[in-house]
Amino acid sequence: MDVRVDMLVSNIWAIEEAKMDFTIDIYLRQYWEDPRLSFLGNEIQRTLTLNRQTIDEIWVPSTYFFNAKKAYFHDVTTDNYLLQIQPDGNIFYSVRLTVTMACKLNLQMFPHDVQTCTVMLESYGYQATDVFYKWNSRNSTGDVVYIAEDLEMPQFMITNVELEEKTNIYNIGPHSALVAKFTFHRRLGYYMIQTYIPSMLTVTISWFSFWISPDSPPARVGLGITTVLTMITISNSARAPLPKVSYTKAIDWFLLMCLVYVFGALMEYAIVNFYSCKVQYKKQKETRKAEQEFFAQESEKEESDGLFQNGSIKKSDSNGSYRVAVVIDSKNPFFPRAHLNKKHSKFRLARRFRQKETDELNESNSQHPKKRHHYFWDPYETAFMTSEPAYTVDKYARISFPVTFAVLNSIYWIVYAPDKVIF
Repeated sequence: MDVRVDMLVSNIWAIEEAKMDFTIDIYLRQYWEDPRLSFLGNEIQRTLTLNRQTIDEIWVPSTYFFNAKKAYFHDVTTDNYLLQIQPDGNIFYSVRLTVTMACKLNLQMFPHDVQTCTVMLESYGYQATDVFYKWNSRNSTGDVVYIAEDLEMPQFMITNVELEEKTNIYNIGPHSALVAKFTFHRRLGYYMIQTYIPSMLTVTISWFSFWISPDSPPARVGLGITTVLTMITISNSARAPLPKVSYTKAIDWFLLMCLVYVFGALMEYAIVNFYSCKVQYKKQKETRKAEQEFFAQESEKEESDGLFQNGSIKKSDSNGSYRVAVVIDSKNPFFPRAHLNKKHSKFRLARRFRQKETDELNESNSQHPKKRHHYFWDPYETAFMTSEPAYTVDKYARISFPVTFAVLNSIYWIVYAPDKVIF
């Protein structure tokens, strides 16, 4: 017996990548001829329409979906079945189904992928010598599997439907089968808004650190760590709905590229910091040398109660404690460090007297003079003395990072983007 089949696809639910399946809502229509059910028709009754109970009393092909995970019939407000018998014994049997079918997805090009999911049906209890399935071609191929005009999927677009008739060979014998291959083209708009544009903006923000002064470690380190954590968050959210496959997807390459660039911007400051620390270490050595020279000069020129100030000796009437501070370039604390290294550092001594109470001052007159304590203060001692190599690293990073990222980004879109991008 030949069983002709066509179907109306009323809806296709979103494809779930993690479960590798999709859900389809169809009206399955089957046609066959049973001479035992022929009857004498008249002008009034040309077609006999029967109810659900009659289906259990006549022969129907044992049709099932080969790749179905789960399915259910619709019964609101009554069972959604339709059975019509023509006077010559031709039977039209229609049923509404919602079926979740397995679909082997290849996600290597995700989210630029084009997926093909199949709907295959065959007879479970009859071999091909008993029941043979055919597509019911009435007018054209489009009438065999008709897709509702208002059907619209949120992330995919149906671009093609391919029909096939085949015979599956099992150990019990051959079984006739019908296959409908749906081609789904993924829409890229969602991933452009949620993944690609935020990732590229995060990479661009990480480049702002190249224009921040190397003498501001909190700003540059904070910006670098923030962009790295942002990229990790975007990567996790993009991979959350995807299965844990062993191969690398297209979006993985893009997110990895962005993560490398934001991490590279943070490492670039580590290189700048290395050069700055070298200069700072060199400056500390020069400061210690200046201290030694100052103490040597002071020991020669200092008198009993005098204080060396601005190149002259001045005696102090009081015997109070005081301290000497060495100030480097105090006139202009924002003096460029590159120029400061080239100039001779001039020492200027400042005196600060700490007056005591009257009783303590009288006691001090009878004692020996206290030893003077010298405190050397360099306003640039705790700051980074940025060198020319450090500025050179930033200078080249401002050009190399955007240029290489633009080149790699172009290569990515050329390799992975399909011929037609659908938003």
